[in-house]
Amino acid sequence: MNQQKGKLSDFFKINQGEVNLSTKKDYYSEYKSSDTLPMWRGNNIGKFVPQSWPFEYCEKVVSNPDYYTKERIVMQEVSNQNQPFRTKAIISPKNYICGHSTNSLTPLNSNVPIKFYLGLINSRAFNYYCDYFSYTNHITVSGIKQTPIPQATTSQVQEMIELVDKILEIKCSDTSADTSALEREIDGLVYELYGLTEEEVKVVEEK
Repeated sequence: MNQQKGKLSDFFKINQGEVNLSTKKDYYSEYKSSDTLPMWRGNNIGKFVPQSWPFEYCEKVVSNPDYYTKERIVMQEVSNQNQPFRTKAIISPKNYICGHSTNSLTPLNSNVPIKFYLGLINSRAFNYYCDYFSYTNHITVSGIKQTPIPQATTSQVQEMIELVDKILEIKCSDTSADTSALEREIDGLVYELYGLTEEEVKVVEEK
């Protein structure tokens, strides 16, 4: 995987969630107003879709509008090493703020195919790479930035997007629905993109 020239930071502005949940407690609560926006915590983030929705609202003044006015990928930042799958990510709509138990990936331009990267991040290969270089219960910004990204053809990008769309359609109707078959197709596509050998795939699969 390290043979790939591209890095995730070539396509996204990557930072830890903009609201420090410890030092900014006075800025968020369960009270909703015209000056607040819903706030993601790490435990809201599932694989492809939220596993729960925010119940807290944070004052807009705490966040830079460059973040919450754009659609972006949000990942769990606090992610226990004992979890079998650690790089869980969703696409957050506009007008959501992120607590610092998440990581935020904002596309650098409108040409970035965000659903392609959502599929990549939620793949076994991406998870294996990040977990291999993680020695704590955190998925760090520095680690994500350096994750190698494979080159993909237009047809491969489209194939990924179609698979992600199918998963999102199913999960939006029933978050507990089994989409493992589609996820396995994504894993296979990602192995192909990274050019992994059968032995390398076996190592990833046995994680």
